[in-house]
Amino acid sequence: MASNDPTQIQTFQSKGFDDTVEFEKGRVLAVSDESRAVTNEEHKLGLFEAVSTYPKIVIWCMFLCLPIIGIQYDQTVMGAYYALPAFQQRYGNYVGGKWVIPAQWQSAISMAGYLGQVIGALGVAAWPLDRFGPRRTLTVAVAAVVGCIFIQFFSQTIEVLYVGELLQGLVSGSFIVICVSYASELSPLPLRGILSSYANLCAVTGQFIGTGVTFAFQSRLDQWAYRIPFAIQWWWCIIYFIFIWFAPESPYWLVRKDREDEAVAVLTRLSGRHDSQQDALRRVAMMRVTNQMEKEASSSTTFAECFRGPNLRRTEICVVAYIIQVWGGAALMGYSTLFFELAGLPSKNAFALSLGSKGFAFAGTILSWFILWRVGRRTLYCWGQVALTCFLFVIGILDVMPNYPSHPGLQYSQAVMLMLFAFVYDFSIGPVEYVLLGEISSTRLRGKTIAVALAIKAVFGITNSVSMPYMMNSDHANMRGKAGFLFGGLNLLFAAWAFMRIPETKGRTFEEIDMLFERGVKAKDFSKYVSDADVHQE
Repeated sequence: MASNDPTQIQTFQSKGFDDTVEFEKGRVLAVSDESRAVTNEEHKLGLFEAVSTYPKIVIWCMFLCLPIIGIQYDQTVMGAYYALPAFQQRYGNYVGGKWVIPAQWQSAISMAGYLGQVIGALGVAAWPLDRFGPRRTLTVAVAAVVGCIFIQFFSQTIEVLYVGELLQGLVSGSFIVICVSYASELSPLPLRGILSSYANLCAVTGQFIGTGVTFAFQSRLDQWAYRIPFAIQWWWCIIYFIFIWFAPESPYWLVRKDREDEAVAVLTRLSGRHDSQQDALRRVAMMRVTNQMEKEASSSTTFAECFRGPNLRRTEICVVAYIIQVWGGAALMGYSTLFFELAGLPSKNAFALSLGSKGFAFAGTILSWFILWRVGRRTLYCWGQVALTCFLFVIGILDVMPNYPSHPGLQYSQAVMLMLFAFVYDFSIGPVEYVLLGEISSTRLRGKTIAVALAIKAVFGITNSVSMPYMMNSDHANMRGKAGFLFGGLNLLFAAWAFMRIPETKGRTFEEIDMLFERGVKAKDFSKYVSDADVHQE
């Protein structure tokens, strides 16, 4: 809404907003009367003050993201198994004096998880999430994972193992959809970026644990070298079932179901404020306004609505940013153990370096929380993409240097570059992607938008799973670090897209984000708009 009132312009000047010409052009977001008080309050609330005010929300958001640890643990274990001697002997073929898992089965098993995610995200997660809410949907999904682990643990052939991976992928497709949407909807504004990006920390934790477990068992030559890592997956299922019944329901979901009294009760229980009930009433009022605004813009909540009007742009951002996680060089991290072995490093050193890269990734995710809070989403994502592109080209250049791979210094330099890639990835585009999923999508279509993004990412993941073993295996293309040239070239295109399309949503309520997308504001101009809640207080 444009602001031409001289009194209002003078108010903006007194608050430090001197560019009155820009505000006259409509750079003011007039929020609703019902949500103005909460909007102003959340804009002023600091990070540490938010943590001390809403500690229960922080704890529950962290707890409900635990299933993501299990997803990444399983994927990491399966990726590391291809370099595990006991697994190779059990499921592989003897070729050229050593045991090798056939490339077609590596592709099929890796593809099984992605194929399951396509079905799970679109067919399993979206409908029950809308119908029954995130808490009950998560509970049923975790119960189904327990059965999938049994199939993996007792599999005697690679075909049965494939079925177990396919079914687990189908169920796990619902986890990311639910966990990310839950964290973004429950958390207060100053904590939304951190609690959404916590999903990435869970993913890195799963990778770290998976790599550490396979490293611990890589010297064993019996069946327990790969069966025990499968069985360890049951631990988080047990923990989850103990506490899930005490978890709160998403207040946004309750508002969408016209159960506002229950939403108020949930937020009152989770608030640490002295006026917790009044605080809850104000927050529910803002949720009601946001829900009504989006309902007026699009009455339908079908998948088709994700591709209409302003929602098309929002879906595009979520989808492409998610695809970058697959085709932006992260595949090299998934194959890090095999990558190090193909570079000429001993199996034990390859596992150790792979574990080290996961430690770098863990530290990077923690660091991202502080950077997200200060610089925002757009800056961190775009410049992180530029840095990753540079690392990929360096990895490729090292691979074509003279005396490679016989020169140990070049091998370890390449390993260090991959570890630095993991560090930068997980303090930039890795965690920011989860924040974008939770903030860019509209509240009424959040589950479906994330499901679409996850399903399309999984389709691209399938092509990646088919091609990577043939690109990396010594009995096929044997590209090794030269794959850095391919992914580096793709990242140049992704970096250009990011600068043009990723908006800055730091410090924006969902109501404000809806307004910016409805106006068609360019990505680079999101931060130039000011909410009138910042200058008018009730």
